[in-house]
Amino acid sequence: MRGVLVAVVTAGAFICNCGGEASGPNRPPVAVAGGDRVVTVLEPVVLDAGASFDPDGDRLVSYEWDVLARPPGARAVITNRLLQRARLMPDLPGEWIVRLTVSDRMSESDPDVLRIRAREGPSRIVCEGDDLVGYDGEGDEISREFCELGCNSDANPDRCNRLAPSNVDAAWLCENSNDLVLTSGATIDTENGTITGVAPAQIAFHVVSQGAGRPGIGVFAFNNIDLQADLLVEGENALALLACGDVDCSGVIDASALGSSGGSGGWDGGPVGGAGAGPGGGKAAEDGTDSCPSLCSAGGGGGGHGGRGGDGGGLSCRIQSGEVNLAPGDGGAVNGLAELVPLTGGSGGAGGTNVPGAGSSPGGGGGGGGAVQLSAGGHIWISAPGGVTVAGDGGRETISGGGSGGGAGGGILLEAVEIQIGTTAFLAANGGGGGGGDCT
Repeated sequence: MRGVLVAVVTAGAFICNCGGEASGPNRPPVAVAGGDRVVTVLEPVVLDAGASFDPDGDRLVSYEWDVLARPPGARAVITNRLLQRARLMPDLPGEWIVRLTVSDRMSESDPDVLRIRAREGPSRIVCEGDDLVGYDGEGDEISREFCELGCNSDANPDRCNRLAPSNVDAAWLCENSNDLVLTSGATIDTENGTITGVAPAQIAFHVVSQGAGRPGIGVFAFNNIDLQADLLVEGENALALLACGDVDCSGVIDASALGSSGGSGGWDGGPVGGAGAGPGGGKAAEDGTDSCPSLCSAGGGGGGHGGRGGDGGGLSCRIQSGEVNLAPGDGGAVNGLAELVPLTGGSGGAGGTNVPGAGSSPGGGGGGGGAVQLSAGGHIWISAPGGVTVAGDGGRETISGGGSGGGAGGGILLEAVEIQIGTTAFLAANGGGGGGGDCT
């Protein structure tokens, strides 16, 4: 069994007209913008078109939000206006009128409209228990907000507590006003700070050194993050994605190991006959070529992380003076913390042993899975078919030698006011299996 750390404080339908009677004419979809709202100035308003539908059962392929009317002098705009879930923060009091239009592949809906009445903010704001309460100049209560992380009466003025992300500078959480929206597959590099298809000027990037021989952390900060497509993580540093607002993920974030190479934030598998890298690296097995008549070796140990790595397979052989037992490689030690502070991935498995003269083809140990941190000041939604995977890779098969140990699974850290994971979405930090061996 490989060690794994995961820290975490829908099914779809396919509808088809397949032969039979001819279907009727296409009916346009129906946009549902939601009910009217009353908010205070600078209070974020989440616009959600999730109740929109198509009467023919067709999938909705586009959403469009627009501000039809705003108070004179107001300048606030809708962020993520082409997504199902958008956001508006009214910057002046008065009436705001918002329009929603949706479409399937054949037609567009009639628009649906919602009205937002923004009123002047309170003249005094105080903490009352875990509520942040606003009063006008007359002393009347005009707003009340429940603080999910508690209310901070030591701040000036009083305010709700904000998320302080682990492992990184808290000031980075809200430093970037740009949103990250991915609609096609992309690669993110934790060493040079690039994301496929995203202009460098849109990215706030930092590197954190974790010392003690650990991989660093590549930190990317945005206002909101919407991953509608898969994101492949590259580079030696672990990945931290920060959002001042929300993270919405329906794609797959993949920081898994590949062969003997560790995932981003993980360690490499060991070379031929060598221990795996990292504080929980699997140990090399005893070579039996000097003590057994056949060309044999025991198996290398698997990498450890949140749990101890599995030991390699042992081996016995008989010689004239008796039986010889070849010791397998020990599994790697437990080395990660449940809080994932520091943010590290899995250690590598030990490499298989090369038996000289046997035409052997040993493979290296499996690399350890990487490490991914998602921190949001608002919410994290992970919905099908999306997820996060930081799997360790398996040890390679060996011909005429001991098999290699698999790499440990990596680490996943999610931090937000609220975290929702869909029924068929996933978090995966599997350890890699051991490779097979052989004697000749």
